[in-house]
Amino acid sequence: MKLRLFVRTDFPDVSMTSGVSSVETELLAHGYLMVRDGDDILGILTPEGVVEKGHRLVMDCMRDVPPLLAELCAWEALEIMQHGDFRAMPVFNDHRFAGVVTRTDLERASSDFQAELEQRVADRTEELIRINEELEKNITERKEAEEEIKNHREHLALINQILRHDLTNDLVVIQSALNLYKDSPEEEFLDKISSHAEKSLELIGRMRELEFFVSSHRRLEVCDMRDTIDEVIINYTFIDFKIKGKARVMADESLNSVIDNIITNAVNHGKADSIAITIDEAMGMCEVRIADNGTGIPDEIKEKVFEEGFIYGDTGHTGLGLHIVEKAMENYGGYAYVEDNKPKGAVFALRFKMVK
Repeated sequence: MKLRLFVRTDFPDVSMTSGVSSVETELLAHGYLMVRDGDDILGILTPEGVVEKGHRLVMDCMRDVPPLLAELCAWEALEIMQHGDFRAMPVFNDHRFAGVVTRTDLERASSDFQAELEQRVADRTEELIRINEELEKNITERKEAEEEIKNHREHLALINQILRHDLTNDLVVIQSALNLYKDSPEEEFLDKISSHAEKSLELIGRMRELEFFVSSHRRLEVCDMRDTIDEVIINYTFIDFKIKGKARVMADESLNSVIDNIITNAVNHGKADSIAITIDEAMGMCEVRIADNGTGIPDEIKEKVFEEGFIYGDTGHTGLGLHIVEKAMENYGGYAYVEDNKPKGAVFALRFKMVK
């Protein structure tokens, strides 16, 4: 910023032969006076000069103030004035007197400029922080999307592998039973064909469930836990159920499958014939405990039963039922765990976000 922008042309002046006492009031009011001899500018009178000199005439009290060039940077001029302790200095443009610049004007402008600069820096910093946050968010979302695509591909590969392997085995058994039935049409061969066909259909259904869980983001809604359990257990008329409690939780249309998979696991793998289900509150969440009287789950595999593809014992098939349970509970913002039932059997506990 050029110094010429701060030059005053309406400056107060005084004759060099004036008495100091006659200009004292005006001098204190303005802070300086330009001393002239006719039309010529001789210098600057300041209160400091009067105190230092102590003379009676203005010409004897003038300070030796060097001129400034109008093209000089205003902040350089301010530094010169502060260093020399000048209140005012004359400014020349092309060797001609242009006016006067005061330290007060430059200091005020410097302060305003500094404040404006700081505000600009603050605004720009805020903008850069916002841009950086948006970039980080976009990067995070992209990484999450890439990770989701990767996981989805891995799940599809697993589903394809299980379908090819297990369906092939079932079809081989069905084909063998058909060949035997042609030679000896006995009922047991038809039963075997029927059971393996149902097994294959069940597998396809579970594969569809798993793919649905890992490939979609469904909106959660309020679900009545007691109503859901009642809908599931009507398919197990041969099991003695005891149900206690009620609650509403955040879930989706797959909640039936979550309950059904745990009951199926207790019946098919645990050989249970009695299941007690309690719905209660625990640690600020809704806890559903499904306790059976089956064979139970050994301690060494309790941490593995929810793993994808984990199979244990002769009744193990795809290792997907409990994995589907875990995936669904993660989607609900909850979790599942298993522990021993007393005196025997297993307890599967599900914790949901509770709706008051």
